[in-house]
Amino acid sequence: MDWKTHVAAISPLFSFAEHGTWGGEGGVLRRIFQSLPARARFGVEFGQRTIGTGTLAGLLRSRGWGALYMDVQAVAERQTRVSGPGQSITLVREKVLPSTINALFEKHGVPEDLDVLVIDIDSLDYWVWQALSARWAPSLVVIEYNAHVPWGVQASIAPDEGWSYQRTRDYGASFEALRGLAAGKGYRLIHVHGPWNLYFLKNDIDFPTELCIKPDLTADDFPVLTDTEAFYDAYCGDAKRPSWFDAPPPDVSRAPWQLLAPPSKTSRVEIAGLRVEVLADKHDLTWYQQRKVFEESVSPMYRFLREEGFGRFVDVGANVGFISMLALRAVPGVEIIAIEADPTLAALIRANFAANALVGPTLVNAVVGERSLPTTGFSLNPNSSLDNRVVMAKWAQVRLPMISLDDLLANQAPVGRTFIKIDTQGFELPILRGLEKFLSGEDGWLLKMEFAPDWLRSQGHDPLVVLDHLQQRYEFAEFPERITFDTPGFAALFTTTIAAHRHADFLAYVVSLNKGGRGWVDLIVRPRPPRAPT
Repeated sequence: MDWKTHVAAISPLFSFAEHGTWGGEGGVLRRIFQSLPARARFGVEFGQRTIGTGTLAGLLRSRGWGALYMDVQAVAERQTRVSGPGQSITLVREKVLPSTINALFEKHGVPEDLDVLVIDIDSLDYWVWQALSARWAPSLVVIEYNAHVPWGVQASIAPDEGWSYQRTRDYGASFEALRGLAAGKGYRLIHVHGPWNLYFLKNDIDFPTELCIKPDLTADDFPVLTDTEAFYDAYCGDAKRPSWFDAPPPDVSRAPWQLLAPPSKTSRVEIAGLRVEVLADKHDLTWYQQRKVFEESVSPMYRFLREEGFGRFVDVGANVGFISMLALRAVPGVEIIAIEADPTLAALIRANFAANALVGPTLVNAVVGERSLPTTGFSLNPNSSLDNRVVMAKWAQVRLPMISLDDLLANQAPVGRTFIKIDTQGFELPILRGLEKFLSGEDGWLLKMEFAPDWLRSQGHDPLVVLDHLQQRYEFAEFPERITFDTPGFAALFTTTIAAHRHADFLAYVVSLNKGGRGWVDLIVRPRPPRAPT
């Protein structure tokens, strides 16, 4: 089966794509509007700089409809030409932003019952449509999406109105993000036009089901729909490939990207002079009000970071950023890398650093594991974000990238010693395996990690294997729940290390520290000291 036949079996409107229009969209739009009732006989498109081009060009010519084109680089401040009886097409030079979209529609008299809206601005497409008032309800919305973001990942360029497209694969929003936004606005997906555009129709408008994209779209369909080479060969002829054609795939775990999550109820707590926004509809708020959190805020550990010359603090499982903020406050100028998988918590990290006037960290919204992958699942605890885990069958999941710390730290500039904190509810062993290259090649690092046998088993890992992994490579000791006031430094925490022949006894001790065999401790890990000469 050739690609055109295969893709039309997934999204049947491809059967009407024609070679005479750019990308074949003219034929698709004409077929759609054969089945839709005409309303205002008007369309809006932004992202085109001249009249008579773009996605709507063929439809407007064939129907004589009016339209408004807007683009910040339009060839003129304003141009108008007649398109049909009582109808005209107007081009205006305007910058379309989430903060301006409704005022621009009002200014240029866009009818509330417009027939079609096309959004193609290579940047904040998601946020512009999100910001558009429900007052304007186009029958059909055609919006560019980023076909290079993996299936199932909800991501968009972050809503920074100062950001601009740099001709890479960093642009727009993912398929899943736009499908979710459309559903919330009362639209359903009827067509995916290859790696270009998604077509959403209002739910209250009838349309032949045999022309709609298959309802049970799967991850196996996505590579067919997004086959850029096949699409351009089939519908763009010898036209020049887009600027992003040979660019590397986007890394949606980091800026300028933002992984998306539904709005959440939050509350603010004050801890040792820090204003910390936390989730209010889970156990989180109660946890952040406990004594141990306030003890953490005055722990001598942060003084040790400053006195012993640590230049980088890597916070794996950063939650809302509280620990990272303590580190930055104690060591002004320290490089903070905050890694958090939950997109809701990642958003709170950004907000909390800003609310406390702290320089934002390098924020990585990803799962950390043994190797880097384009996408993986992550399970969200319905009762507490403090106990999210990578694998829990009965919990809701989000999809996002997986990174290894070796890959993340490989190109980081030297900044002094590195302190790594790992708190990932039982997923520590894959993280350690994905960190071996860094730890074996660097001196002076320290690592603090949670050791919770029950959680380790929940993620498919044997606690004794974790202890053996550490023992074979490094030196480690139990990290006290509270560092005493006069502890001189990190070295003092290694007075009693855990020997290999005591691993089983240590495991039994840890398990007994809480009811139901759910005890846990923290460990402090460092490079194994060189042996004294004999």
